[in-house]
Amino acid sequence: MKTKYLILAATAITMMVSCADEKFVGDPTLQGAADGEGAISFNYNLPAITRGESDHATSAANLGNQFIVWGEKSSGSEDTYSAPAAGHIVFPNYQVNYTSGTANNTTSNSKDWEYVGYTHSTNYQANITYKASASSAVTGSTAAQTIKYWDYAAGSYTFTAVSASKLDGSSKTDIENGYVKIQKNIDDNDKASEKGYKITVTANADLTKLYFSDRTIIPHGTGTDRNATNAYGGNVTLKFRNALSQIRAGVYETIPGYAISDIKFYVNNASEPPTQELLAQVSSTDAFGALCPNIKGSGYAGDLTVTYSEETATLNQPVVSASGTVNSNLILGTNISTVTTADPLGTSATDPTWDTAAGAYTTVLPQGAHTTNLKLKCDYTLYNSVSGETIEITGATAEVPYQYLQWKPNYKYTYLFKITDEKLYPITFDAIEITNSDGLAEYITIVNEPSITTFGAIYNIEQSKYTAYQAGKNEYQAQTSPNRLDVFATIMDGSSVATPVLGTNVNIYKNISSSDATNFPVTEKSLAEAIAESGASEKITYTLDNAIAAVRSGADAANGIPSEDGNTITGVPAIKLANLAAGTYAIEYINGKAYTPEADTDVSDGTWFTNVQCTTTATGTANGSTTYYKRENKTYKVIVVQ
Repeated sequence: MKTKYLILAATAITMMVSCADEKFVGDPTLQGAADGEGAISFNYNLPAITRGESDHATSAANLGNQFIVWGEKSSGSEDTYSAPAAGHIVFPNYQVNYTSGTANNTTSNSKDWEYVGYTHSTNYQANITYKASASSAVTGSTAAQTIKYWDYAAGSYTFTAVSASKLDGSSKTDIENGYVKIQKNIDDNDKASEKGYKITVTANADLTKLYFSDRTIIPHGTGTDRNATNAYGGNVTLKFRNALSQIRAGVYETIPGYAISDIKFYVNNASEPPTQELLAQVSSTDAFGALCPNIKGSGYAGDLTVTYSEETATLNQPVVSASGTVNSNLILGTNISTVTTADPLGTSATDPTWDTAAGAYTTVLPQGAHTTNLKLKCDYTLYNSVSGETIEITGATAEVPYQYLQWKPNYKYTYLFKITDEKLYPITFDAIEITNSDGLAEYITIVNEPSITTFGAIYNIEQSKYTAYQAGKNEYQAQTSPNRLDVFATIMDGSSVATPVLGTNVNIYKNISSSDATNFPVTEKSLAEAIAESGASEKITYTLDNAIAAVRSGADAANGIPSEDGNTITGVPAIKLANLAAGTYAIEYINGKAYTPEADTDVSDGTWFTNVQCTTTATGTANGSTTYYKRENKTYKVIVVQ
């Protein structure tokens, strides 16, 4: 199932005017108008439908055949994001309504969407306001909405919109009922990114029917091409996204000769405050949970704050944060814990055991600004159907950086946990996160202590940018020109992101193969054994080559990590393996075993370190109480490129 976002368009229709006085009938605040400027109308002008886009009729229905648009213009010297100057508010929360078969009946309606002439009740307008200053909110007018024209003396236009449609079976929208109250923020004291919306909802509101548009900025232009997209006189694209996120979880195993016949998770105490922590350390149970605000059903009441990012093409998506009362904490995994010897855990990524029947998604509030890492802990039983042997595994844990867990509105996330043989030496999991909106994002996390998270990003050389995450496949796929495959890796050591230093605490291996892949496949366990034997293994061969990797500091956009929505994740140290061809690769992370040497022990021989990552060499002599580390513990992550 694919996430849908809705595309709406605003098109200017040419109107011929008198050359004698060069005046328009309509907006009295129009500045510098000349012949050829046209009326602004709202409509669809869709290209061929692509993944994630709804068709014309479906989009209108999903929006409840209406939306509320805010539009403002700036002068040539005015900052687009300052509070609008007097007379520069063009659409002060106008309602735009859809009626099939009405296109071209008026100059303001070219594709069945009309805003001119509508008059709203006092109650309706009271629920749609805008914040003109820090202390006051302006209620919308009950006067009839007037026609609007492009102003060629303006420097640019900015559009945003929101839609809260009707409850099933209701004759009124959530706005009319007062279940959803919309406030547009335009106060000059706010930062540019804060000029979004404050949405106040009651427990009766249906947030599955609440949509926010991306911010669309139209710079000054000639307006000669009426079919141009996002240009003066052309098509203004408003792309809508549902206010909510959706998640699901699945688990599968690939351990030769064994099935998993029982699995128990550890869940945080429900009385703790909401966090994004999955699975903590209280007691073994039949489910696992994410202690975060959620709306499994109904019951959320409070404020939703919508903000936007910088003025760039890829960073204008709405960011939704929530505060208020939730009905319960999110609990997952009940279905996963029903596995038995007769019906064991799934054995592939395409057929895992899901937390819900048929892998249905659970609707949750977005967590775009969350700052808590994901933690996992579980026990399970390995069962051999031939001999009846069982192996009890307890306390398997992992930790994933919070930057990869910031749920965004209108995205679907699938977490797949893959249990492999390494945790027997030790056990490992692969945690795969898949989001579905503009693209897919897949994070593969080794559940081990330390943990290594990897994902593949597709880079378009001609466009000089990342265009997609690679997802939906069991392994990474090599690319052909003009695209290339880059794989990024982040290492969690405890609850901290480790700083990788190639050749010191991190090594990269390539050309990994097995002479008997059927009986001795390349896994984290078999590779670790081969390296521990200094290459003496007759089955597994490899090449140490740190030159194929680079360290990304994450300090700025140029050194950051591409995320699934076009933003750049910064502040997270990572390893980048660029332009990977088909083959098997691996990352080796070396951290230290803790020691407290006796007093006066010499620790300056180069084998002692002051940090667990073993990157800072100790000097002098120990005092008998300070903890030092020796480079002894290793974690591996195998990367297969097909």
